[in-house]
Order: sequence, then structure tokens, then C-alpha cells
Amino acid sequence: MTIRTPRARPHRLSRTPWWRYGGAVAFTGLALGLVVILHPWLLHIAVAPFFAAVALSSWYGGFGPGLVSTGLSVLAISVEALPAVDRLRLNAYDLPILLMFVLVATLIAVLSGARDRAEVALASSEARFRTIVETANEGIWLLNRDGQTRYSNDRMARLLGLCGSSMATTSLWDFVIADDVPAAKEHLRRNRRGETEAFEFQFRRVDGQMIPVLAATSPLAYDTGQVTGTIGVFTDISERARAEAIQQAVTEAAAHDLRNPLTAIKAQSQLLRRRLEKGAAMDRDQFVRGMSAIDASISTMECLIDAMVDAARLRAGHHLTLQRQQTDLVTLVTQVVDAARETTTAHTISLETTVPALVGEWDAPRLERVLNNLLSNAIKYSPRGGPISVRIACYETETGPWAVVTVADQGVGVPAVDLPHVFERFHRGTNVGRIAGSGIGLAGAKVIVEQHGGMLDIESSEGMGTTVTLQLPIHPISD
Repeated sequence: MTIRTPRARPHRLSRTPWWRYGGAVAFTGLALGLVVILHPWLLHIAVAPFFAAVALSSWYGGFGPGLVSTGLSVLAISVEALPAVDRLRLNAYDLPILLMFVLVATLIAVLSGARDRAEVALASSEARFRTIVETANEGIWLLNRDGQTRYSNDRMARLLGLCGSSMATTSLWDFVIADDVPAAKEHLRRNRRGETEAFEFQFRRVDGQMIPVLAATSPLAYDTGQVTGTIGVFTDISERARAEAIQQAVTEAAAHDLRNPLTAIKAQSQLLRRRLEKGAAMDRDQFVRGMSAIDASISTMECLIDAMVDAARLRAGHHLTLQRQQTDLVTLVTQVVDAARETTTAHTISLETTVPALVGEWDAPRLERVLNNLLSNAIKYSPRGGPISVRIACYETETGPWAVVTVADQGVGVPAVDLPHVFERFHRGTNVGRIAGSGIGLAGAKVIVEQHGGMLDIESSEGMGTTVTLQLPIHPISD
């Protein structure tokens, strides 16, 4: 963004040329009139009113009008003023006077021009500084020694929920909660001792909301070193704090989700080991069931880890690279359903398909992860158990055949307020309570499906259950 600062000018230079140069003519004409009218008393100082005319013209209009007044004054003095004074005529004695007038009047005009340039530079510097302060993304707050507001920019006012003008009557203590007052006083004491600090703090906005900030404070002092207050630069770190909280929640949820399959693996492996150590008889079916449970738990862990890796890549702005291969969706769904049945005894998972096979070019591991996520959500968010139905179908469109997989449960459902956000990363329903989850599964699943050219939709009513529909185009198989 380019910040343009208006070129600041003194007020007299902001007048139109007609007023500025007209004023020079008027002041000079007034001086001439005074000389003509008052010549008996201006016998030896006939040029004095013209000095005043040049000075007034320079003050009112600046350097240019001052020079114009000087030229007009020389003309008036030569033609009218000196001849009008009976005893003064233009002679050798008058020429030095006229020359001295020209030099002094020109000096007045030049000094006026120098003052104009200095004022323009000062006003431009002030306007540039004010523009920088007012357009800064950080809040800037000047406080006196007691914490009363001396100045604040608009960003600081908005940070605290106010407009700029209303900050003038506030103090630091209006926005600090009681528990943080001792810390705030200590920071002010350090500033009064001449120390500069950087620390994290929080303010209470006028609407009662707490807002975390990164503060950098320094003492305000005269040239003598006497500290008169504090200047603080405050950066809103709400997004960072929210991201840190989400990251912590995701980490905790991921740890919980990883712990469950690890616990299952450990339990099954210990059970098998104890039976082998005791020399107990173990039939083939028991061994296969135990190893299948271990394999299913490992697959769950792999899916979760892969989902976290993909989420990290997407958050970094990278696209997923699909590894397409010939895949039978019916076989893939059947495998996922069989694995899900091994993880629960409280749910009845049924599978219905209208076609014997649906072969397309898909990224099988990622689609398996999507299906695992849909089924694990159906189980997880049906804490009382119940039926879960999975259906596979195919339909024709103008662009070719599409595969459809629906997963329906009768669980807690999704509140209407959360439904528009179910595919947002880290978002979780407001009714999930203590049900663990990371909030990255559905978001990642939607990205995977859309990169396949498909669609992922959800229909749900709170307390009535959820139906998720996965639609994928069946791409032609490469020879």
C-alpha cells in the first residue's frame, strides 16, 4: 500500500494569487497615500511606510508578493513620494536612501521566503509523521506519569473499542482488569526510571471483551532527561493467541486419537504374548482376530498421521499431489467398512451397493482416509450406538458416470449454527461435549474429494443424525 501525504503549506500560501498579490498592491498603495497625506510630518522618513508595506506584503502573501511590493515601492518613491515632499527631490543624496531601501526591502522579502520554506518543511514533516502514526497497524498510546491519556491514534482507539476523539478523557486504568493493575503499575514505574520494555499484556475493551496485545513501551522525556510519561506501541495478537489455542487443542486431540489405537495395539499384543508365554492353546481364528485388530489400529494411526501431514501442507499453502491409480471403489469401501466393524460392538454397520464394481483413477490411500474419517465420525458421534448405513451407487451425467457413497448415522447430529462451518479447519460442533476430535478430518476430506473433481456434502439435524454424501467422477482408465 502506498501512503500519500498531502504537501503541507502555510496558511498565507494557501490563499489565491489574487488575494496575495492584490494585498501587496493594496499595502503599497496605502503606504503611498500615507506619504502624500502626511508628508509634512514625514519630511526625513518618507520611505518608512513603504518598509511597512513590504513587511506586510511578505507576511500576508509570502516571498513573491514581498518582491512585488518592493518594486512598486521603488517606483512610487521615485515618481511620487519623494517629489511630493517639498524639500526632497531625487538627487545624489536621495539615491543612497533609495538603494538602502531596495536592499532592506529585498532582505525582508528573502527572509519571508526563507521562513515560508522552513514552515513548509516543518508542516510537511508534521503531516508525514501524523500520517504514519494514524495509518500504522499498531496502536500508539501516549500516557502521562499517572497513566492518563495524552494522545492515541485511531488504531489504538479501535483496539479498545472506541473512536479517536473519545480517547482523550480516558486513562490506562479504564482498560486494565483488577488482577493486572499491579503489573501495569510496575511497567509504568520502570518507564519512569528510563527503562524500555517489551511484554505481552491484555486490555479489557469497552464491550468487556479481553484482547491480548504485544506491548513495547518507552519513557517520554524532555531534553533535560526528566521523564514526563510513557509511549506505548501495542499490537493486537488475538489471531496469534487464537492460533496457539487451536494448535494446543489440535495437539491434545491428536495425542488422544493416537493414544486410542496405541492402547488397542498394546492390549492385543499383550494378550497374545501372555497366551504364548503360558503355552495356552490358541486356535487360528483367535490369532487372526488379534492380528486384524492390531492391523486396524495401525491403519487408523497411519490415517491420522497422514491427515495431519496433509493439513500442515495445506496450511502452508501447498496443494496435495494425488497419486492416481486404478481403484475399485466398491472393494475399497468394503475394506473400510469391515475394518470399522472391528472397532465397535455398539453399532451395526450395514453396506449396500447397487453395482458390483466401480473402477476409476483415484488416489486410493487418500480416498481410504476420507472413508475412514466418515465412518469413524459416524461411530464417534453416535455415542449411544445404533445403526450406521453405507450405500454405494452410480449415476450418469452429461460429463460421464459418477460414483456416490453415502454414510448415514443416527447420532448427535450437527447444530444448524455449525452446519455452514463443518468443513472449516479446526472447527468443531458446539454440541460435541467431551467427544474427542481435532477438527481437521472433514476439512482435509473435502480438499481431497475436490482435488479428485468430486463433491462432499452433509445433511444433518441436531439430535437426529447426519448423512454425508461423497460424489466422485469416474475418470477413464488410461491404457
